[in-house]
Amino acid sequence: MSDQTDEPLDVLLVTVREQYYIPKFLHGILDADHIRIVSLTTVPPTLGTKSMPVFLWDFFTRFGPSVFAQHVWFYGKYRLLDTVNRITGRGSPYSPRTLAQRHDLEYRHTEDVNTDEYVAYAESLSPDVLVSVAATQKFDSQLLDIPSKCAINIHSSLLPEYKGVSPSFWTLLHNEAQTGITVHYMTEELDGGAILRQEPLDIHNDDTLHTLNRRVAENGSKLLVAALEDIHAGAVNSTPMSDDGSYYSMPERDDVRQFVEQGNRFF
Repeated sequence: MSDQTDEPLDVLLVTVREQYYIPKFLHGILDADHIRIVSLTTVPPTLGTKSMPVFLWDFFTRFGPSVFAQHVWFYGKYRLLDTVNRITGRGSPYSPRTLAQRHDLEYRHTEDVNTDEYVAYAESLSPDVLVSVAATQKFDSQLLDIPSKCAINIHSSLLPEYKGVSPSFWTLLHNEAQTGITVHYMTEELDGGAILRQEPLDIHNDDTLHTLNRRVAENGSKLLVAALEDIHAGAVNSTPMSDDGSYYSMPERDDVRQFVEQGNRFF
């Protein structure tokens, strides 16, 4: 039975403060029918609440100076472009903050989504749905319980395979022919909860980590909108998450070395 109404679905969207990929993930949802973003919140890209210097040093030691320099150049370039475009009001937005400004959305940055202050803020918004897009923090139950309908996450693999961090890296390292995108209910278990929608994505022979992540973002935007439209229409047909599958954490230095030796590239 459908419980769709003419009222829009009020969505609290939590994502990572990042330049380039996240605006591609979010673009479709901001223009979708029946969806109203009540707030766009960002968290640091530091995998939890560790400090940025600690995160950067950890990244440097794991990935080495060459890969580290590639990432600094890439994100530095788009951070500069985003700042210029935000000030001038012209050009493409390359950050959630600039995207929010362009769409006249409430924007908030928090170091930790589980603090009493942020939880109280989220409660004040009375969202129907809480959406996590590449957020780098685990959501506690007090936050997950706030939305009146559900909390959902979008993950860049065909769950339950490749749970955890950097699924695109691991699928390339393991020479997979296919990856995918999954929208699932959020629980306190990482990458757990029943699956709402899932879509496979072929990996091309010439894919770099960058090109694969870009296509995941572009296709993920459409899948997320479709899942939210299902929720709005009361037409969700979810599938339990299997206990099988695989989990991967941040790559170690040997994983990065093998990735490069196999002929894979980051950009």
